[in-house]
Amino acid sequence: MMHALPLATAPTPAAPPPSDPQALRRALQAATAAACGVPPAALRARSRGAADIAFARQSAMYLAHVALGLSYSAAGRLFGRDRTTVAHACRLVEDRRDDPDIDLLLAMLEGLCGQLRAHVISARRAAVSPATKASNKSPSTSPKARSPGWRAGAGATVAP
Repeated sequence: MMHALPLATAPTPAAPPPSDPQALRRALQAATAAACGVPPAALRARSRGAADIAFARQSAMYLAHVALGLSYSAAGRLFGRDRTTVAHACRLVEDRRDDPDIDLLLAMLEGLCGQLRAHVISARRAAVSPATKASNKSPSTSPKARSPGWRAGAGATVAP
C-alpha cells in the first residue's frame, strides 16, 4: 500500500544541472519516493521489489516520459531499463489514474516536474552566451553557404 506524504511536506528536490542526466534521475526518484512513502534506494534496486516500490519506480518512469517529455528510449536509458519497460510502466500508471488519490499524487508530481523542466530549459538558455548565438548565425556556417545545391537530390543539377 502506498503511504503518500501530505502535499505540504513533500520535499522539493534541488534542480539538477542540465548536463547531468543522473542528477535528473535522482531528483525524479527522490520526489517520487518521498511522495509514495518508500525509501529512494529501493527505487534504484535492479529487482522489482514490493508492489508499492515497483509502482513508485513505474511512476518515476511515467513522469520522465509524460511530464519531462522524454521518449521511451531516453527514459529507459535514464533509469537503466528497456524502452518496453517504460512503455509498460506508462500503461500501468495511466490505468491507475482512475483512483482519485493516485491521480492527485501524480498531478502534484507532474507539477513539480514541470517546474524542474522549466528550470532546466532556462538554465540551458542562460548557458548560451550572446557571442555564441551571434556566431551560430554567421553565413559561413549555414548549409546554404557551404553548398548552393544542398537541397538538391541525388543526380539533380544546380543552375549556375
